[in-house]
Amino acid sequence: AVLAQGLRRRRTGHSTPAKARRHLFPPSPASSPMTLSSCWRVFGLALLAARAAASSMHLAKLCRGNQCLDAMYPILDYDGATGECTCRMNPCWHDGDQIHACKLAHYPYMRFNYDKDRQLTCDCVPFPFYSSLYIARDLCPGHRCDEPAYPVLDYDEKYGQCICRQHPCHTHDDVVHSCPDSRFPILRYREGPPEISGGEPNPICECIARLEYDIRQEL
Repeated sequence: AVLAQGLRRRRTGHSTPAKARRHLFPPSPASSPMTLSSCWRVFGLALLAARAAASSMHLAKLCRGNQCLDAMYPILDYDGATGECTCRMNPCWHDGDQIHACKLAHYPYMRFNYDKDRQLTCDCVPFPFYSSLYIARDLCPGHRCDEPAYPVLDYDEKYGQCICRQHPCHTHDDVVHSCPDSRFPILRYREGPPEISGGEPNPICECIARLEYDIRQEL
C-alpha cells in the first residue's frame, strides 16, 4: 500500500453471514464511552511514532452519521453488495468454527488481515486495532500497514488505490488525540452529520472499549 499523509464506492459479491451483521444505531454522542472532548489531548507529534488503532477516512465518509453501540457488533462497516452501512462482529469471532481470543497481557488486542485471496488471518498484538472488512477484505486484500507512523489501511478514491495513512485523530486540529484509559483504549475516527445544512462533516475522535467476544451475549 502507498504511504499518504493527508486525507469509490465499489460493489463486491463477497457476502457476510447475517449473524455477523446487525442494524445501525442512530447517532447518539452522549451514549459513546468517550467523545473527542473527553479524550486526553497531547500537543505535538511525539505520539505519531506509536502504534494506534486504525480508522478509515473513506469508510467514515461512506457511513457518515452512523455508529455501532452493540458490543457484539462493534465494527461500523460498509456492505458493497447492498450499498448500505452495517454493524459487524469482529471476523475473528466467527472464523469458521473458531473463536479467536487474546489472553496474554502483553498482546491483548485482536488484529485481522486478509491476504490477496481474501483469506482471513487473526493474530494478537500489543497495540489497539480497529479496522473495516470493506477496506481490508473487499477493497485492499493483501495490503497491510506496518509502518508505525502510518498505521491506517485506507482507500484513496481520487487515485483508486490502497494507501497507508496517519491516524486521522493524530492530525485533526493539529492535536494528537490518545486514549490513556485502559477501559477504552481504542481511538476511533468517524464523521457525524454537518452541524448546519450543507456544511462540512463533523469529525469525531472517540475512545472505545477493547473488542472482546462475550459468549454470554449470545445465550
